[in-house]
Amino acid sequence: MNSRLVLIIEDEDTVHALCSRLLHSMGHKVISAKTLLEGRRAVNTDKFDLIITDLKLPDGDGTELIGEFGLKQPDAKILIITGSLAAEDYLKQSGILKKAVLLKKPFQISEFSRIVADMLV
Repeated sequence: MNSRLVLIIEDEDTVHALCSRLLHSMGHKVISAKTLLEGRRAVNTDKFDLIITDLKLPDGDGTELIGEFGLKQPDAKILIITGSLAAEDYLKQSGILKKAVLLKKPFQISEFSRIVADMLV
């Protein structure tokens, strides 16, 4: 597998570290962000193959970024990770799941790895 550039936008340290370690072990380069602002800066600086974002971030809702990603980086795949129970219905109704994949927290390491591998084929 070729090394890909992945952006993680996640404010929970444990989840952020786990995702980062897994992606590194899969051979990918990782750029980290913990807020919407940091995520926006990264998207304006680098071209990503995959963007992983939480929905609930300290400075806003991760869904705000999904439309921006589509305009600035239309080829990037988007993986949403969230612990919100109501997120799936909202994401379906808003049409966001037509552009992104949803993974609910807590998730299994094997499930995360499989989804990332499938998205980066």
